[in-house]
Amino acid sequence: EETLSVGDLVLIYCTIAATDGTETQGQTGYIRATGLNSEVVAMPMEGDESFKQSGCDVRDYLFNVVDQLTYTAQKDLKRFKKYTAKLATNHESHINQMRTLQMRATEEEQRNTDIAASRAQKPLSYGNIVQLQHLRTKQFLC
Repeated sequence: EETLSVGDLVLIYCTIAATDGTETQGQTGYIRATGLNSEVVAMPMEGDESFKQSGCDVRDYLFNVVDQLTYTAQKDLKRFKKYTAKLATNHESHINQMRTLQMRATEEEQRNTDIAASRAQKPLSYGNIVQLQHLRTKQFLC
């Protein structure tokens, strides 16, 4: 019996549903991330066509199955840094808030690491929430 587990690598084969009326609409292909502008595209390819014959690098199409992790504190810190970079002066309240946000982001990162380590190679069950992370670009499929 084969089961999907956290840490597995997957290829995603799909039907392309182009809304712009292009000739790719209705064709089948594999999902890949280009790394440019976090773009995710489907490459038209017949199911039995091998990657070797197509000249494509299969690593551009691989996604890692990972647990759904949280990035709220890290996003808050990034936003606050961007906001304070625009200011001419740093008030003490901004410095204190920056320290608090850095602590939260560090704690969140450690929780994510702990979750990932505890779930590694554990089989998934129906209803588990996971994310697919592109192997090369580390971008998440949305």
